[in-house]
Amino acid sequence: MRLPRLETISSAWFLTLGLTSLAAGILVYILLLESALGTFSIREASPARIGLIDAPAVALLDSDYTRRLEAAEGLPDSSDAWMDRTLLSWREYLINQEPGIPFRDIDDRDLETGDLSEYDVLVLPSVRALSDRQIERIRAFMDEGGSVLATWATGVYREDGSWRGWSFLEQTFGLDFEGFAGRDELNWQVSTDTFPGVTPPGVYLPAGAASGADSDAGRPRLASDSVRERMRQMARTSAFAPLTGYVWSDSLQASAPSSDFARARPVRARLRGIDGDLKERDATVVTWYTWIGGRPGTRVPFPRT
Repeated sequence: MRLPRLETISSAWFLTLGLTSLAAGILVYILLLESALGTFSIREASPARIGLIDAPAVALLDSDYTRRLEAAEGLPDSSDAWMDRTLLSWREYLINQEPGIPFRDIDDRDLETGDLSEYDVLVLPSVRALSDRQIERIRAFMDEGGSVLATWATGVYREDGSWRGWSFLEQTFGLDFEGFAGRDELNWQVSTDTFPGVTPPGVYLPAGAASGADSDAGRPRLASDSVRERMRQMARTSAFAPLTGYVWSDSLQASAPSSDFARARPVRARLRGIDGDLKERDATVVTWYTWIGGRPGTRVPFPRT
């Protein structure tokens, strides 16, 4: 009589026992989580995700209402290019985080009638024109636990360009509008940004001011001979988008600038390029100097954002 091969039986038995125990353990783990948390995602319940926090899903509003308002007012800083640069600044900020923050552009109709439940954060980048329906949706989004980031004079106009006032900011964010800041020589808003690419270092003035145009009545004009022609041509042909419409000036001694100006300085900085790689590359630090307060005839503050 031949004896059974005990070693083969033992291996198969232990393999079966191990798989059964593993399946039972997973089932108990899921049942315990379900009893404690209710409905949940298996991906989120994975032990490998313990201690991890999901990046928020961000909705970035590209407002045609605001574009139309800017075009109708004909403000010096208002154009599709200016709106695009504002949105680009937000996109670069979100992408350059470690890890990158997921976001999606939405339009006016999305905000009025679309599903916002998939987003954690709503960004309103200098959106001066909002419809009443959009304001209702924004407040409902906040009531449901969403966060809203709003810059500049958000919602002071309606979608048809009529003046609403400061009620949206006051009632939604608890802000109080006390009045416009004065336009004296010491009243400046200063901000600094770092951009990839190289542009000639120096002081950049609005093209109209540097060429001798008087953009503000009663303010001294900058003499055209204060601008070095060679550097001015370099600035005009540069692909450095933030200084579009500005020309390089070697000195501010002729007079104060009539509107605002920027100072550019080349550096090496860790930035994320178009390829998505974060590495040290040539960059330019730009410091913006802008008067705070409204221009004569305007009803809202006019800072550069």
